[in-house]
Amino acid sequence: MSPSRLSIEGRSEMGFDFFGNSLNRRTFLKLGGAAAASAAVSASGLLGGDGDYPLAFPAAQTAAAPAGSRPNVLLLFCDDLRPEFGFMGNSVIQTPNIDRFASRAVTFGRVYSQMSMCNPCRTSLLTGLRPDTTRIYDQETHFRSVVPNHITFPQAFKNAGYETVAVGKIFHNTLPDPTSWSRPEAEIPLNFPYLNPETRARMEKRREKARSMGRSDGFISAYLRGPSTEAFDAPDNLYEDGAIADTAIQLLRELRGKQPFFLAAGFISPHLPFVSPKKYWDLYDRDKIPMAPNYFLPKDAPHFTLNKLTEFRCHEDLVLAPDPTEGLLPEPQARLLKH
Repeated sequence: MSPSRLSIEGRSEMGFDFFGNSLNRRTFLKLGGAAAASAAVSASGLLGGDGDYPLAFPAAQTAAAPAGSRPNVLLLFCDDLRPEFGFMGNSVIQTPNIDRFASRAVTFGRVYSQMSMCNPCRTSLLTGLRPDTTRIYDQETHFRSVVPNHITFPQAFKNAGYETVAVGKIFHNTLPDPTSWSRPEAEIPLNFPYLNPETRARMEKRREKARSMGRSDGFISAYLRGPSTEAFDAPDNLYEDGAIADTAIQLLRELRGKQPFFLAAGFISPHLPFVSPKKYWDLYDRDKIPMAPNYFLPKDAPHFTLNKLTEFRCHEDLVLAPDPTEGLLPEPQARLLKH
């Protein structure tokens, strides 16, 4: 996960007028404690910490405001999302909805990811603790094994009388935190990442062969992945993100008018594999998409800090991808991934 930019929708009922105003992070956090924070995370974006301020607010703060004045909170996650939208100056990517939202919001352009790994980063965001505090640098360690009684961001809202609900990927996939939520996380039909029947059949044969060789399902899921992309002609909700969006909308309708709620919806895209309905691929001409200008390695970067493309190479069409220190992907392949 890579937090990008946070937007705050103006909410006059809170006594704040965010439209057109410019706030820095320090002033923002001083304005209204958890009340301002509640407005902030109702954004179509990600809330990430730069390490200066905790993001898990004590329940006492959120309980300070009368129940009728407390805003509902919608927190959206997008896995591995880059800060590239129309309102941020990217003229190629078509993002009309977030652009329209940003036009009436305050946007924060200096919001950072604590680490370029899912579990450490999400743990940091949802606990307000630095990775060097949790000592979580991998994808296997649950933060409760390190700080068992720590109050998470959504848990603080729960303790303050909010109904906290989750759908999709909030904490790292295999490390959920039931304590943070008022009810079990909403279930999503677990469609295979791919909808193309030929791809599904090919991968099932590969899985069966691996099982016959004694490979575990965990190994198969991690290392025997399908193609890095798919553009299949299908409705949005046959893919996982579309199903998550539909479920989030249903939950919003269900929660409307009840006690204040905190709804977190976590989308899988744009994490690999890059799969989505064909209609979205058809919006772009692959040959006209600009390639990354920074295709070179960071100058004087220690070798051990470079990504070894382990997960990248687990996809069947990327197995032979060169090490970053040895060369680049062929341009047609790079363009496909950029598309």
